[in-house]
Formats: sequence, structure tokens, C-alpha cells
Amino acid sequence: MSLRAKDIILSAMVTFAVVSAMYVQYFAPMSINQYAMYLWLGVAAVCLLFLKLSQPGEDFISYTKAAKLELRKVVWPGKDDVISATIAVGVAVVIFSVLVSLLDTMLVKLLSYIIG
Repeated sequence: MSLRAKDIILSAMVTFAVVSAMYVQYFAPMSINQYAMYLWLGVAAVCLLFLKLSQPGEDFISYTKAAKLELRKVVWPGKDDVISATIAVGVAVVIFSVLVSLLDTMLVKLLSYIIG
């Protein structure tokens, strides 16, 4: 899978924008630090250009559109189903906690009897 020159240039622009914004925000002198917000807006603009003009950006947009369509097909559980499942999980956790605690107590007593 080879990237076209346009995709490589756009990727380099995104990388340069992010690196420069991070440098100005965290490492630059205070006189330049006031421009960090504008650089982050530039990062957002370059990212939008990348999404609109590059093949990986177009692939990402089509993937998110397909995921959105799939999420519309999901049948979400109702309130009663969620409550009953939560109660069942809570009961199971309590039962297994008691069983593990009893097993631990028995093994400790058995080892103390063996060791002395």
C-alpha cells in the first residue's frame, strides 16, 4: 500500500503543525507562548485538510459513516433488562467472593495445621 505524494505531504503538514504547537505551548519562551492557541487552531485546520484531501482521511471518514450506520441498527437493551442484568452480576460477585473467602480461610487453616 503506497501513499501518494499528496498524502505524504499532508501527513508531514499535520506532523509539523502538531510538533510546532506542542513546542510553543510547552517549551517556548513566554513571549511566544501566547500564540499557542492560534497554532492549535492551525492544527485543527490542517487535520481537516488531511481528512478532506488525503486517501487515508477519506478512508477514515467512510469508516466512521459506516460505523454510524451500524450503530443505528443496534437494538439497545431496555431499562428493565439492564437492571436485571446488573442485579444478576452483583449477586454472582457476592456468591463468588464468599466462596473464595471460605476457600482461602480453609487453606490457611490447613497450612497452619500442616506447618504447625
